[in-house]
Amino acid sequence: MASMAQNHWIPAIHALHVIEVVEARGYAVAPLLRLAGMDRAALSAPTARLPLDAFAALAEAARALTGDALLGVALGLKMQVSAHGFVGFAAMTARTLGGALEIAIRFAPTRSTAFGLRLERGPETTALVIDELAPLGAARDSLVMGLMLGLWRIGCDLTRHTLTGHAEVAFLAPPHAERLRQACGAAGLGAGQALSDVLRFGAAANRMCFATRQLDLPLLQADAAAQALARAQCEAQLAALAADRVSAEVRVRALLPDPAGGIRSAEAVAAELGWSVRTLKRRLAEAGTGYAQLAEAWRAERAQQLLSDPGRTVEQVALALGYTDAANFSRAFRRWFGVAPGAWRKN
Repeated sequence: MASMAQNHWIPAIHALHVIEVVEARGYAVAPLLRLAGMDRAALSAPTARLPLDAFAALAEAARALTGDALLGVALGLKMQVSAHGFVGFAAMTARTLGGALEIAIRFAPTRSTAFGLRLERGPETTALVIDELAPLGAARDSLVMGLMLGLWRIGCDLTRHTLTGHAEVAFLAPPHAERLRQACGAAGLGAGQALSDVLRFGAAANRMCFATRQLDLPLLQADAAAQALARAQCEAQLAALAADRVSAEVRVRALLPDPAGGIRSAEAVAAELGWSVRTLKRRLAEAGTGYAQLAEAWRAERAQQLLSDPGRTVEQVALALGYTDAANFSRAFRRWFGVAPGAWRKN
């Protein structure tokens, strides 16, 4: 837990939301404020950060106090775009939902080192992937579900449109899985779908899947001039994090997928970040990883996601991942998971 405190943090406003939810139910919150180590005013500041282990302790204490295993749902419903400072302002003034997501992905490292965001765009279906960049401990389901539902509700609010889609999470179904599905459905996730399809457990990654056409939905508060000003502030915050070891990994992971298919080269990622390849390698090494390691992990995760689609052949999956043929992909897949792609799909 000490390494989490040293290296990873989330916006302090999430802790305040937990405290407000608990207080609204009639419980005393002084112990939770002590765990946060901040007063309400400090927690509400848009730039305030809280060590990840401090939030994990607070979330676990809140669940023990209330006996509510669905605390993450309440946390997500409290999330508002305005709580995310310049990133939230830049997103809400984008022209389309896709533009808002692009801003959220690019500037996610300025909001937290515990999560990374990336978009997997397909012709029919797109997924917003939430990467866990730190061990989340007992707070895992609260943080993941809170972030998912918060982003989903913000998307609905900004477009004044009921988004359609479903969620997949990387953790296994907890004892309260059905209650969690019901709560997600009540919050607007998976509108019009069978309850079993609203939220799926044990997936390869945390993903919110929705129709690609929804990326073109216009935002009601679109303002090009205001967005340019907010974006400039976000770029300044991102630049200030340039030396942060953890943020380097977050930023590289978000840029790995190539919109044209496959994965970007180290040179292309470095150019997007305004770095030399040598700087890219040095900063990833400082974070305890490397470009090849991140690329391999991305391909393995993406392979599972693509193979889960029965409409894709193994050859199509290989090409989508940037392999020249299915044989090379199959060898890599055996190295990752110990079985051939076809056998993995059958099981």
